[in-house]
Amino acid sequence: MNPIVWLDLEDTIIPSWADFLYSGSTKNIKEVRTWLRARDITQVNIFSAAIWDRGDKTIFLEQMKTELEDLLKVDICQWPSIEDLMKASKKFDFAQYYDTTEFVQLNGKFISFLKYCMVNGRNQHNILIDDSVADWVMIGDSGKTTIETINILTVTGKKW
Repeated sequence: MNPIVWLDLEDTIIPSWADFLYSGSTKNIKEVRTWLRARDITQVNIFSAAIWDRGDKTIFLEQMKTELEDLLKVDICQWPSIEDLMKASKKFDFAQYYDTTEFVQLNGKFISFLKYCMVNGRNQHNILIDDSVADWVMIGDSGKTTIETINILTVTGKKW
């Protein structure tokens, strides 16, 4: 069974939200597409702090999703917002956050991904490709849950 792959947006497959929306600028698309194809991955999800709330989810759906699917040659299935991640995190650790800004400041991308996968990715292999994470793998004690992060530099073969 193929892993569930999550892609960051900014500095991973696009330079920035605005650059993509206004000029269609992309980043590392060829390398990510090759990586996905080599593993027979036909569906991905987006895990990005650029998608802050419901409004950003709508912008992504209406103005970004189709073009990114065409460029990557995959279907994009999910793109949770920071608000969604905060709700999922509460199911994991029962923490109360003042707002989404506090959630991001306290958890960051790596911890947010771990918590999200512990709630929504049990008994699955979830992989996050992102510019702000180290290459890392955690295998749950049952051996059925794997959470992995891969830095985009590993995918592209580029150096710092």
